[in-house]
Amino acid sequence: MQNDKPTGQSNKTSKDEQYLTDHNYDGIKEFNNPLPGWWLVTFFGTIIFAFVYYVHYELGGGPSLNEELQMGLSRIKQMGVSHTPQVAKEAALTEEFIAQYESDPKN
Repeated sequence: MQNDKPTGQSNKTSKDEQYLTDHNYDGIKEFNNPLPGWWLVTFFGTIIFAFVYYVHYELGGGPSLNEELQMGLSRIKQMGVSHTPQVAKEAALTEEFIAQYESDPKN
């Protein structure tokens, strides 16, 4: 009688066979390992989020990027004169940085 089991293999094969799938490839059998629940919840959650996002912004008239920018700029203007010197200083530094980068991008 010939032993089909390689040496060192335990007797768990009879219990494990119930978890094997029906197909094999080149004699290699595959276990049926379902995905973890947290992974499935995350996957389907992203699909639902994408659908709601698309409906809101593309079909439902949600604000575009330009509209959101204009709302943000109007809020900045409504802050008043008290913040103007700080905003002007930061804008000047930003413009100076951009000018330096455009003249010598290696620095």
